[in-house]
Amino acid sequence: YDHMDYLSIKKLSNNISRFIVPKGVKAILISWGINSQCISELSWWEKTEYKDLEITATPARHFSGRGIHNRDQTLWSSYVIKNQRKKIYFCGDSGYTQWFKEIGKRMGPFDLSLMPIGAYSEYWQDIHTNPEEALMGHLELNANQCLPIHWATFDLALHSWKEPIVRFIDFAEKKNIEVLNPQIGEFINFSEKFNNQNWFELSKK
Repeated sequence: YDHMDYLSIKKLSNNISRFIVPKGVKAILISWGINSQCISELSWWEKTEYKDLEITATPARHFSGRGIHNRDQTLWSSYVIKNQRKKIYFCGDSGYTQWFKEIGKRMGPFDLSLMPIGAYSEYWQDIHTNPEEALMGHLELNANQCLPIHWATFDLALHSWKEPIVRFIDFAEKKNIEVLNPQIGEFINFSEKFNNQNWFELSKK
């Protein structure tokens, strides 16, 4: 439910012309009143086009289920999104996986990777990467810049609020990885130099 919330989908649906979802999710959206013609359902390595974008569903390491009796009956995915100028990798939710190397080999290099860095624990390593694992995945994907996601919003683990970004930046500096660290809601223009600031030091402790 944290990945596909009914009320969120209903509120967003009037402003969305295409839903691109993993295999098995289309039926759920249709049952919620979404027009089937607006849904593209993809298995891993399948792709679709939308306007000037090509979107490919790629493997991830997670799970799915909306109840105790339907675990893993729909697929989960990461995505490669590209046009004629840029190519990005969106990891979504994933634990550290050998798929990073395979995706990098088959579809890289990437201009940007969006990698999850928060809500990690030794008890659920299979479904969430920690900051260091996210950056190692970024390197295996053969990506240029890295933007951290999946942190700062929901308090889902025992680590402190800013621990993920502090660890992420520290490890990125050691590995000489170029990172983008925008504040929530901040726009990034690829044609301009992004000015990273440690804004989180002035935010919630």
